[in-house]
Amino acid sequence: MKAQKLKAAAVALLSAGWVAPLYYAADAYASYWTQELLPVLRHEPLLSSFPHLLFATQLTKFALVWCGLVVLAWSYAGYRRLAT
Repeated sequence: MKAQKLKAAAVALLSAGWVAPLYYAADAYASYWTQELLPVLRHEPLLSSFPHLLFATQLTKFALVWCGLVVLAWSYAGYRRLAT
């Protein structure tokens, strides 16, 4: 019983875990606006030298690849279930 709950929790985490990197990508994009772009528009010095857009792009790609793999895995699981 406990092993089945652990397996179910792992499947849920792998299925929905791609949302976390996507959230952090949106947060990095928002940080770009507040820490890099707004100071430039106001002619103020930059507040950060962190590459926010590069980080947001990499996290978005990672999250979307993860989401695609989840969709493929669930599609395959559904196909196998229907085929039997």
